[in-house]
Amino acid sequence: MSKAVQENELHAYFDGELSEARWAEVEQWVRDHPEAQEMLDDWALQAAELRQSFPAGEGLALPVAASHGFGWQALAAMIAVAAIGAGGGWALRGAVQPMAVASPVQMAMDAHATFVSEVIHPVEVRVEREDHLLKWLSNRLGGDIQAPDLAQAGFSLLGGRLLPNMGLNAGQFMYENQSGARITLYVAPTPDAAETAFQFLDLNGLQAFYWVDKDMSYALVGQASKDTLRGLAISVYEQLI
Repeated sequence: MSKAVQENELHAYFDGELSEARWAEVEQWVRDHPEAQEMLDDWALQAAELRQSFPAGEGLALPVAASHGFGWQALAAMIAVAAIGAGGGWALRGAVQPMAVASPVQMAMDAHATFVSEVIHPVEVRVEREDHLLKWLSNRLGGDIQAPDLAQAGFSLLGGRLLPNMGLNAGQFMYENQSGARITLYVAPTPDAAETAFQFLDLNGLQAFYWVDKDMSYALVGQASKDTLRGLAISVYEQLI
């Protein structure tokens, strides 16, 4: 039986800084304590919100662990002070220029690019806790969220995560095949959006099939041939209708 986990160890687990032996013990402890998993989920969402608010290249680096010891209001104040301290330019530009609103497919591709290469944290909730993952995402997205089975196409589900979505929430499922290639499925509520057929986007070698169905936007993203990705997208669509 693994010994009780201290808060500093939970932070280290979240940041991927535990020894391999202790990692397994903490992981089992988290599985046995749903409230700890909920805390980790909240940290992950805060980190994702920070990444969305401060894109790379804006001159402000914020480690994931920086959010652990602060309430959200205190953290927001810290970010504001840091932005002003960096020269105020970013904040001032935001005050006079409207922020570009990313489309769901752009957000899906950004999320894919952010997480697809992760080794320790490719997902926040692993497939071993799929029931929890689906219940969590369904509650936060306001719908019956399911993870399609792509095993026949050679892709196994690794797990998923909750993402910010312009004031709402979105979900991301990640799949991997035996060669290590990964694809992600982005799911986001889009109330009152018109339903659309498949749309294809190729951005510097990263491809996505995007569609809207029943107030939900879907984007399947990966570095694969157009035909391969289309076949996977059709499988996803047929399982979700």
